[in-house]
Amino acid sequence: MGYLDDLILLPLGILLVRRLIPPAVLAECRERALREARPRKTNWMAGTLIIALWAALGFLLVRWWWRRTP
Repeated sequence: MGYLDDLILLPLGILLVRRLIPPAVLAECRERALREARPRKTNWMAGTLIIALWAALGFLLVRWWWRRTP
């Protein structure tokens, strides 16, 4: 029941809030968003570090499980 009301009430609430925003304000915000949008840099070192940490954690977990299994 909790998910069902979320599926109905959240979209209705978003539509209501969207209709309450004046068109001039919405157009100004969209224009500003397009003007300020810039491509983000990709930080490959941070991604590599995170993947390496997850791989090491997975390796240690498998090694621990392998030793505990009779």
